[in-house]
Amino acid sequence: VKATYGTGVFVLAHVGEEPPAPGGDGLLPTVAWRVDGRTEYALDGGVFTAGALLEWLSRDLGLADDPAELAALAAEVPDSHGVRLLPALAGLGAPWWRPDAHGVIATSGARAGHVARAALEAVAWRVADVLAAVAAHAPVEALRVDGGMTRDPLLLQLQADAAGLPVQRGAVDATAAGSAALAAVGAGVLGSVREIGERIPAGERVE
Repeated sequence: VKATYGTGVFVLAHVGEEPPAPGGDGLLPTVAWRVDGRTEYALDGGVFTAGALLEWLSRDLGLADDPAELAALAAEVPDSHGVRLLPALAGLGAPWWRPDAHGVIATSGARAGHVARAALEAVAWRVADVLAAVAAHAPVEALRVDGGMTRDPLLLQLQADAAGLPVQRGAVDATAAGSAALAAVGAGVLGSVREIGERIPAGERVE
């Protein structure tokens, strides 16, 4: 199971050669890859607002100069001081699918750092919602993550805590590396998709 953290977060869970049936769990069946006429499938769960939330809080609301500075503010406080934030700037995606939902900040007497930390917590809990839905279909032993937001160690720790899973950081630009690796399998340079995992270095693991 992997998740790419960017403007939103998109979780993909490989489920094998049988196409998953659409169900009431809020996940979308999709093609993972097709190599040598063999198609394998995945479940897709999208959290529409992640990095976009940090952009909005920093640049539009003026809590920081940029998302990196906002994340630094979040690391300066021990908790969110009771702040709760619903990251729904573009409605709620999987598994809830509420296009009419709006972003909400509930707070009393909090500082910018508390709101920043609540934003990271909000993203982590939304991803945890998707992972809980995935677990009904496939075992989730760890979450592999990539994308710009995964540079932040606090987010990785909050994600591991919210999901109750180890989080394994990969390359920031894993999507490009994965596309190149699949092309190598298709061209016969690599023997199978299983060889890809043996060649991609694993990064930091957060429990």
